[in-house]
Amino acid sequence: MKLLPLGLLVCAAAMPLRAQNLFVVLEDDGVHYPVKAVENKRPLIIVHGQPRSARSDTFSLAKAPIFGLGTIDLSAFKIEITTTLSSVGQPQLHVYGRLRADQPLAHCFFVVRLATDMGKSVICDALPDLAPGRDAVYDSLFDLPPRGIPLEGKFNVLIFSNGLQLTTSQMSPGFIAAQRAKTVQYLREHAPR
Repeated sequence: MKLLPLGLLVCAAAMPLRAQNLFVVLEDDGVHYPVKAVENKRPLIIVHGQPRSARSDTFSLAKAPIFGLGTIDLSAFKIEITTTLSSVGQPQLHVYGRLRADQPLAHCFFVVRLATDMGKSVICDALPDLAPGRDAVYDSLFDLPPRGIPLEGKFNVLIFSNGLQLTTSQMSPGFIAAQRAKTVQYLREHAPR
């Protein structure tokens, strides 16, 4: 899997993002489609009611009204550049570790936004469905392009379930509590009547 160009995003140095987001792809028809899941390290979108892999590599984040309900512990989730070379002789990015959710979560995926020496890039992959209080293990290598080596520590990790960004252990407990209250209120106000 190659690193994908990131388009209009700005990376911060290992800082959690403080706004709720949707991960979107700009397709050839000029429409931004929300990513609903990831399969084989490619984003899946819904077009005319049917799921399909995104054809474009132009990604961005769009503002969402709420975070998804659920918080993910990322304390044992690591990202490092390896000295192992890919089949084409390039270094690889190793993403691995354990994740733990506080409630059941389905259709999970992660997005890592990277600052590189050549600009911004993104990687994404599916995560297993998460059960509350149980560790889920993830371990994968991503081929790095000949140029665009990630800068040490310059990344953001975003976790999504059913297309909505989740809060993570990188965020302060006060921020998580405030966002959870905001999400619950939003869901009450927008519940079918």
